[in-house]
Amino acid sequence: MSDGLSVPWGDSNPLHGESCGAMTKLSMDREIQSRVVKQREFLKRIRGLFDATGEEFCLVAHTGGGIDVNTLSFFDSYFEGEQLMRYRRGYYPGEAMFSIGYSGLAWGWRTIYWPKQLHNYDGLDTALAYALLFNSEYYTSDDVDPVNIDVELLERFAKPGNTFHPFWRKHEKIGFESANCYASFYYGPDESLAVVSNLRYGKNPYRLDLSQIYPGREIEVYDYLRKTPVDSAVVEDTLEPFSCRLLTVRPKPATAAAAELPKQEAGSEAQWRISGGSRGQDGVIALKAVPGAPASRAELRNFTFGRELSVCIEFVADGRVGVEFGGVDFIRDNGWLFYDKGVEELAGVVNRFAATRDGWNRLVLTVRDGRLNVHLNNKLLVYDKKLDLKPENNHLAFRTWHDNTLSFRLIHARNFVAEDPAGAEGFDVADQSREWEFGNAAEAEAAGKRLLLRASPEKGLAVADFKRSFRKDLYLEMKVRLPERFNFVMGNITLSYGGGFPGWGWLVRGLTDPYSRGWVFQQVPLAGKEYKPLVINLRDGVLNVLYDGKVVVKNLTAALPEGPNSLSVQTWHDDVIDAEIVELSTRPRRFDAKQIHPIRE
Repeated sequence: MSDGLSVPWGDSNPLHGESCGAMTKLSMDREIQSRVVKQREFLKRIRGLFDATGEEFCLVAHTGGGIDVNTLSFFDSYFEGEQLMRYRRGYYPGEAMFSIGYSGLAWGWRTIYWPKQLHNYDGLDTALAYALLFNSEYYTSDDVDPVNIDVELLERFAKPGNTFHPFWRKHEKIGFESANCYASFYYGPDESLAVVSNLRYGKNPYRLDLSQIYPGREIEVYDYLRKTPVDSAVVEDTLEPFSCRLLTVRPKPATAAAAELPKQEAGSEAQWRISGGSRGQDGVIALKAVPGAPASRAELRNFTFGRELSVCIEFVADGRVGVEFGGVDFIRDNGWLFYDKGVEELAGVVNRFAATRDGWNRLVLTVRDGRLNVHLNNKLLVYDKKLDLKPENNHLAFRTWHDNTLSFRLIHARNFVAEDPAGAEGFDVADQSREWEFGNAAEAEAAGKRLLLRASPEKGLAVADFKRSFRKDLYLEMKVRLPERFNFVMGNITLSYGGGFPGWGWLVRGLTDPYSRGWVFQQVPLAGKEYKPLVINLRDGVLNVLYDGKVVVKNLTAALPEGPNSLSVQTWHDDVIDAEIVELSTRPRRFDAKQIHPIRE
């Protein structure tokens, strides 16, 4: 990555002479060097150093300014868009500007589009509307976007052997009608992707006909961002400003669908294959690991599943826990994570360091159509993780290892998912006593209206877990002294402070709705040791936050699961959260969306 070194900058250093932009007289009698020539010589030497290694390499230019084709010819790709933060919210580049300045297509190389501050926490659609329309990559926000969604889409639909049909050429395989929207198309023999974008400041309708992509064959159409099937080959819709719609198309399989598995359900009387443990009373399986020996393990007998699975256990463990199902290995070892061929993977994990109770804990795993959700004591651990389930490994097993113990009892194991999710009753808590559980705290208290949480370096992350759960409505108002290290975790959304994708300050992490038009104002200052009002208002999944009377988060739509969702307050190092809770309920307020922020709007 070359951050700014590709541009032939000038300077005022007198030792650099005329080649760095100093005034000079032209002459036919001597060779006069220029900034461009000298910069090209420098870049040629840099590229030669990498080439001499004999290994594969890729040089990426990140200039933060504009494209200079005289020097960018020495690079393989272009990483651009950060300088768009100079513009105020609501500005979007036109298609001609994007084509020349940001897509790289005009110059013959790939570009990674990086809108950063410009898009802030606007929906993923505002960036994909450009990137996929021009067959460019997009540097996704690790805070709120699905991991590597842009690379996943391009590897899937723009791979070698497929064909990209840009919007500026006449389409032959799709029918498209619109006065102001554009459509690009990625064709593959097995599946294709149609991208419709509206790069205008007003709403615009379109009509898209996908019926002739695979002539003579029935097709299946799926809305990629909305995660819903489309029941027609002809789509008519209206797009919001600077938004897009992604439709995947594939021929309907000619073979008959696989036979549906007969429903199976196992409970406390289930049979187990146990190694390194024993079965006790009331269906409790006790596993004890020995250092240097294979893991202690219990595998459920005579149980098979496909793309759906529902498992609920109660367990007590003093350390490491492993759950194996369908070739997936979900473990607790320095936090909750996935383990694949010796590599730790955190994609989909939304609450890695969720603490267990001293007594029995309840773990619920739900797989629906190959997508996983995991709850621990009603606390969301994993959200909507796409799995590649292996039919040959569709066993269910639990284990522990090293010198740890694990005792568990199976509540149920089903190869289907019940339609009714666990409930979450409404609440309005006036007295915080007996409403919170604490973990790793140097000092903690919940009494009356007070909530105190003190961390210490030797204990790590201090956690206060609210015992009750909610669905998509939550209201928390407090007078609080906030340190610079804090997390408010609500389901799969975390409100925090520090280094986020758009910049330093307030930030939100967790999946948001791809069509959200939210905003986070990072620059609202913390008040140090002063007590200031903090309001967290979650209404039907839409988050608004006020701190010291200023808007911090405005109309950010979270991709919350239906429930149950939980609330946690966290801090670390030697920081303290000391608060007086004014209200904690499931009665959110209506937020004034027209309020203008004094810092940047």
